Amino acid sequence: MQGSRLPRRMPSIGKLSLQVALALTASLTLTVGARSTQRSAGPPEVYRVTSSLDGLRTLPAQVRWVVTVSMPGAGILAPQDDVDRVDFLIDGQVRWYAKKHPYTFASPAGWLIPTFLAPGRHSFTATFHAVNGDTASDTVIADVVSRAPAPPAALAGRWTRQVSGLTPDDQGNDVNGRWDLIFDEIGAWVLDPLGTGAVDAVRYQGDTVNVYGTVAMGRPGVDAYGAKEVGAGLCEDGGPGVRTYFDATFRWAVKGNELTMTSVEPGCEGRRLIWSGTWTRVSSPPPRGPLTPSK
Repeated sequence: MQGSRLPRRMPSIGKLSLQVALALTASLTLTVGARSTQRSAGPPEVYRVTSSLDGLRTLPAQVRWVVTVSMPGAGILAPQDDVDRVDFLIDGQVRWYAKKHPYTFASPAGWLIPTFLAPGRHSFTATFHAVNGDTASDTVIADVVSRAPAPPAALAGRWTRQVSGLTPDDQGNDVNGRWDLIFDEIGAWVLDPLGTGAVDAVRYQGDTVNVYGTVAMGRPGVDAYGAKEVGAGLCEDGGPGVRTYFDATFRWAVKGNELTMTSVEPGCEGRRLIWSGTWTRVSSPPPRGPLTPSK
């Protein structure tokens, strides 16, 4: 491999390098059951939180979760200087946060892809934190009806390979070494030599795998296969061109205990360098841990 620099890694659940894109084929559906709003004590409704999930009867498997914070008394949006952060909670657990408008789950170009949630009822809460300590919240109660399809049996499981020829990431970390790639019903898990990881949302068609987004669930989920923190950033922040990074396709072939991944359209150079090549099946890997923290 030629030396190539990977983009910066993600230090927290609020900054994933893997960005998300368009397209939807997963068979997961959400049905809105109820909505409520809450705010801290103080003057009547100093701040009001609304969400793109409000008022919808059904939500697709891939949905934008964008929050607006306004000041009804003044008839304006909350000034940026008033905002400490907006937390995005699922079932009471913070899965993301945003500090700048537009306050969007899974980054400004992100989507909520809840393949990590079991079928059943869940709560989706956006909580605004002002710099002066005031808070305001918006909650939607929704049902996850089904989960995304499992990968083909031959592809499912954990694979590993040694990658060399990579220059350090933007924080100076050596990212050469063992990388793991895991395919399950949640998505494609990418675990790097630094002990961090992320999950790509994927769909399967014959001998191809298409990456269409990221399953943003923060550390409480991404550590299910042993990652210590969210990371494994393969692509730069997408911004307006985010589809370039997540409309990625690879062809796969399994022979014995070897998996060959061939790039058709990698979306970005970092993903091509990691995904493309020959992987070896991990024998008797440990089972996946919980996707949500214990209560």
